[in-house]
Amino acid sequence: MYKEQVKRLIENDKYWGEFSEEKMDELLSIADTKDFSDVKYYIEDTLHRSDFIFGTARSDFLLYVPLDKESVVLDCGSGLGIHTFNAAKKAGHVHSFDQSLKRSQFTSYRKQAQQVENISVYQSDFKNLNFTENKFDSILMNGVVEWLGEIDSHKNPRDDQLEVLQQMHSYLKPGGVLYIGIENRMSVSYLHGHDHNGLRFTSYFPRFLANIVTKMRKGKPYRTYTYTYWGYKKLMKDAGFKEEDVTFYIAVPGYNLPKYIIPFDDIQAVRTFLGMMAQKGGIKGKLIKILSTPDFGVKIIRHLFFSYLIYAKK
Repeated sequence: MYKEQVKRLIENDKYWGEFSEEKMDELLSIADTKDFSDVKYYIEDTLHRSDFIFGTARSDFLLYVPLDKESVVLDCGSGLGIHTFNAAKKAGHVHSFDQSLKRSQFTSYRKQAQQVENISVYQSDFKNLNFTENKFDSILMNGVVEWLGEIDSHKNPRDDQLEVLQQMHSYLKPGGVLYIGIENRMSVSYLHGHDHNGLRFTSYFPRFLANIVTKMRKGKPYRTYTYTYWGYKKLMKDAGFKEEDVTFYIAVPGYNLPKYIIPFDDIQAVRTFLGMMAQKGGIKGKLIKILSTPDFGVKIIRHLFFSYLIYAKK
């Protein structure tokens, strides 16, 4: 029953996820034949994803999204529906879509099992959405914008990203808010981590060089663009948002689990957080303490954190 309640706007299916498609099939099989308690047990005991799926901490960015019982929300690339259900607790109605049919079906199953009435579930990509202009009070794009270049409708991945952001701008009501959670291209984390293409350091490279390296190592072009603070400001402006209506926060440890949310423009707040980091001691702590003493040091360091929460008001 729950599978039929997913509104399919595309025919093709593209699975992605934090666990394998085989595990996803097992999860849906349990949903088809057993109780919700069995589903939750599988998620806890086998997938070890109970907090990830049913918790609220990953959606703390919603604290800065204006929601009430009249709000209509669009959750883009909603995956297993984590943010969809957390937003539904505060909003009037949430429209939730993902390109993966199986992940959309799980969202639909959970809606049925928990008897949540104010959610609509779709399987769709951005091209096939058929919403009207000025429909939504809030739109959520958590960990989505960096992947839009793989739509591959334009030679420049930024144009794919921009096209979707302009689409989202048109969907927002006047005064509505678009939320984006995304990585910082120049984060120091990429010194020891991997870019979205699975390679080291390509986030730092000029685009043409990252493209060459990705083609050589992965056999495909580099299209998962992230940006600096200034790059995101320009992207949002080109999408139709006024500069004064775009607000940035630093998310620590990252946008997927924002334990600390720090206003980017509040130098004292950033300094206070850096002071907490410096208390851990060691060479790193001493270096942070020295660099964060003057204002110019804080202003530089704030550009090196892992990720941003961006709120753009129409």
